[in-house]
Amino acid sequence: MQSLPDARDRDLAVPKSDSVADETGRLADVLRFLPTADFVVLTVPLTRETVGLVDRAFLASMKPDAVLVNVARGKLIVEDDLFDHLRTHPAFARPSMCGGPIRSRSAVGPSTDPSMNSRTS
Repeated sequence: MQSLPDARDRDLAVPKSDSVADETGRLADVLRFLPTADFVVLTVPLTRETVGLVDRAFLASMKPDAVLVNVARGKLIVEDDLFDHLRTHPAFARPSMCGGPIRSRSAVGPSTDPSMNSRTS
């Protein structure tokens, strides 16, 4: 299993030998992990660093049959890039184990980063 630390742990060092992860990295390393990930679960807070994290390059780096789960804020995903990716990669929208349609809804509520709440969209 590979994992990235929480976005707040940007200075996290190499994991201890008793870690369950085979490999870890920082948020900036995310594109390195995507080509081998079967599941990508977004759990990071909405900050200036994470807004638009899932863009065209992120999606193109993922395996064609990978599953993307966003339990974080909706603004992590560039929705136009996701729409284009779904249109050009129809298998991405229909993972066989999920058996259902893609459901997307931008998150409601304020960011955990106060500086993000003062911005206008």
